[in-house]
Amino acid sequence: MTGGPSLRLNFRVSIPGALGNSLRRRLANVYYGWWIIAAGSVIHAVGALYYYGFTVFFLPVAADLGLNRAATSLIFSLARLEGSIDGPIVGLLIDRLGPRRMVALGGTLTGLGFIILSQVNDFWAFLLVYMGLIAVGFDMGFFQSMLAAANQWFVRYRTTAMSLLTASFRLGGAILVPLISTVVLTCGWRVGAVVCGLSILAFVVPLSRVVRRSPEEMGLLPDGRKGPALADPGRTPAWDRSGDVTARQAFRTTAYWLIAVATALRFGVYSGLGVHFVPIFVWKGLSEQAAANLVGLMAFLAIPAGLTLGWLGDRINKTYILAGGTACQALAMVLLALLETPLAPLVFVLVYAASESVGAVNWSLIGEFFGRRSYATLRGVVNSIGSIGVLAPVFAGWVFDQTRSYQPALVGFALMSFLAALLYVNIRRPQAPGLVPKHAYFPGR
Repeated sequence: MTGGPSLRLNFRVSIPGALGNSLRRRLANVYYGWWIIAAGSVIHAVGALYYYGFTVFFLPVAADLGLNRAATSLIFSLARLEGSIDGPIVGLLIDRLGPRRMVALGGTLTGLGFIILSQVNDFWAFLLVYMGLIAVGFDMGFFQSMLAAANQWFVRYRTTAMSLLTASFRLGGAILVPLISTVVLTCGWRVGAVVCGLSILAFVVPLSRVVRRSPEEMGLLPDGRKGPALADPGRTPAWDRSGDVTARQAFRTTAYWLIAVATALRFGVYSGLGVHFVPIFVWKGLSEQAAANLVGLMAFLAIPAGLTLGWLGDRINKTYILAGGTACQALAMVLLALLETPLAPLVFVLVYAASESVGAVNWSLIGEFFGRRSYATLRGVVNSIGSIGVLAPVFAGWVFDQTRSYQPALVGFALMSFLAALLYVNIRRPQAPGLVPKHAYFPGR
């Protein structure tokens, strides 16, 4: 996908002859936004060690520190609560400082946090390091920053760009979860934590240098559109002002709050299951390594599904995609709770992969409705609303501690997902003055 002014990257490819010259010309003409997505994809792939990694660490950490499942789940829940509280602040900083600095700082904190985590010996020290360094760093430097960058650099291809970022996160989970599980089960969770930290420092911090705040500051236009360079790089071009709304304007719309509540419900389930994937599959009869491999398979299946839904999201109503994906989430949990067969975890993974694939569509919807100006702030507030779901992992752990079964928790999560699907299907494009008109960017559609 090329077009518009280009930027030559500061590297040379040593390929001789005409083929090398042709390749260099092609690379030089690639719209710089796609280089940011490429760097962000690697950042997200490594960032999967944070989300998918916790479920691998869950049982070994609980055994080593002498914790029950509710207490172990509390660590993740409090980290999510912290992310919900600091989400608006992080979003505001991204809008003010740009994503590049936040990615570098966040990657540094997360990487060092994992290394320090390997040295803790009790619950409170683990909680302090996980919340104070790892969770804060992840909130700063990964999804929030990179999705904000994608929203700045793309309008027409916004959902496609975001789906590439989320697909890379799944790819990282598919590849890295089985690998880190092997390290944890053979060398211990402390060695696994060091490996996670070094991997993040090695990839995320250097790649942050590729990220730029917006195309305008480089004399480019979103999507690689052709047009005159901007006299004032910080000024929003006239063609895009229709979608450049303030956070205050967005807060006055019903659509924003429906998105926020539906996302909070979906993320509550996502967080609750994310912590307990391996324990749930072990409860269903799998070994820890087999359970980790199944988590990797689920992440892998979500890659083509996510890319397909991202492509569709740039072409059809996003709310229907979100409603359908969240309904699949509910169905998957009902099947896992009720099916009494060794194949139940596999059936769950096949159905749940669809719901794992709608994240990019969810965040793209905010950009489509409310534009580029305050995107990170608006996304941060949605994260804050998501604090209603931080108790989901603790609830699931408490249910298991009391009943030795995850079935009641799965049924409860299914009800939350069903409610979220109903909210998504009832979201309508805001019609308030200054908000994105339906055909502002896609004439004739």
